[in-house]
Amino acid sequence: MKFNDLRVAHKMWSVILGLLLLMLAAAVCTQLYSRSVTDKTEALVEKYERAITTAVSWRGLAELAVTMSMASFVTTDTKLKEDFDARVPALTARITPVQEKINKSAISDADKAALAAVAAARADVRGQGDKLKELVEAGDATAKQKFLETVYRPKIALYLESIDKFVALQERQRDEAVQAAKAASAKMVWVAGTVVVALILLGMGLAALLVRSVIGPLRRAVDTANAIAAGDLTRELQ
Repeated sequence: MKFNDLRVAHKMWSVILGLLLLMLAAAVCTQLYSRSVTDKTEALVEKYERAITTAVSWRGLAELAVTMSMASFVTTDTKLKEDFDARVPALTARITPVQEKINKSAISDADKAALAAVAAARADVRGQGDKLKELVEAGDATAKQKFLETVYRPKIALYLESIDKFVALQERQRDEAVQAAKAASAKMVWVAGTVVVALILLGMGLAALLVRSVIGPLRRAVDTANAIAAGDLTRELQ
């Protein structure tokens, strides 16, 4: 059945319901997309915030451990050295699960590369243990101070700096996720505006079609009636 063959009421309801369904579909799609972007962004931001918090805790423990290690290396107080030597392994044992937790949460290649740099720097610092022990047993204060300033302290600085770089990377990725969500929202507003304009144009087109489908037959009926009134009995009214 053609559109022009429908009754006027059916035509009007078809146009109105069709436009309403299209508007509903556009609204639902917009809402679903917006919710998807929001949920994804919130999940990413939460992930990066957890990584930042854990890494900051990691850095605090690492800095405390290496500070005690250096203090144990340079102190001449036997009891103080024994206390530091007992505390450093305990701190190291607390650092290891924190590092493993962050490693498990690493997804991107940038995260993995940053964590690999941290692991390498930490291994380098811990690898100085034998040299530290050797210098302590030798009792050469000058050699100890030289090693501390030229080797051990710079390696510790690199270790802590590598953790700082990881934290900075998480903060940058978090900010990028937020900016990407804002860009997606702005794009969605533009798309929604385009859809609204398209629906308005479609509605105008359907309204014009509806008016034409009503006026056309009426005009033909009036023309036929006028022709019959004028005496043209060959015309038929359809």
